[in-house]
Amino acid sequence: SSALFALWLENNNPASGAAAVFAKFDNPASTGGVGLRAETNATDGIGVYGVGTEGVRGLSVAGANGRGVFGWRDLPGGVGVDGFANGDATTVGVRGTTNAAGGTAIYGVNESDGSGVGVGVLGRSRNIGGIGVHGDASAISGTNVGVLGTTTATNGTGVRGTSGGVGVAGEGVFQGTSGIATGSQGIGVLGRAIHDTGLVTGVRGE
Repeated sequence: SSALFALWLENNNPASGAAAVFAKFDNPASTGGVGLRAETNATDGIGVYGVGTEGVRGLSVAGANGRGVFGWRDLPGGVGVDGFANGDATTVGVRGTTNAAGGTAIYGVNESDGSGVGVGVLGRSRNIGGIGVHGDASAISGTNVGVLGTTTATNGTGVRGTSGGVGVAGEGVFQGTSGIATGSQGIGVLGRAIHDTGLVTGVRGE
């Protein structure tokens, strides 16, 4: 058919929560039921396309493992969930928000059991002067942390920076970089220069 829409449904009810389409899979014994499924085999096709103040909203009423919106990609190089924003400097591609005390707005997990360097969260900026990952703690009191890295491995590293210039740079009104060791043989700040030639410095202060 040459029609733009195969199915058009309209509901003009002004009541809050009114819907043009309601689909429900009603079998509590099922482990994979789908309320509404949309599929396309077109090149660059879109399975579900939503337009509105919120284009797509997902609500989970399940227990601790419930997911409001879930994106899945099985092929190499794909993206499970992708957000794109093309506005000004205040525009956000993907945002996570939580009101729970101790909650996490965005949580990245790499559960691969291979030997590669798995990444839970990767930030990348291609702008001149851009920032790959930016952490901002905006409270005006307390011991806030912009970016926190932790590891439970014996020889692990909480935060590591590598660069052709400066691996990690710290700048502050009182302390640019602070290191604290709580172990019996711990080291607060360790600097190591491993180049074989030239003037190399492990730690330098000015």
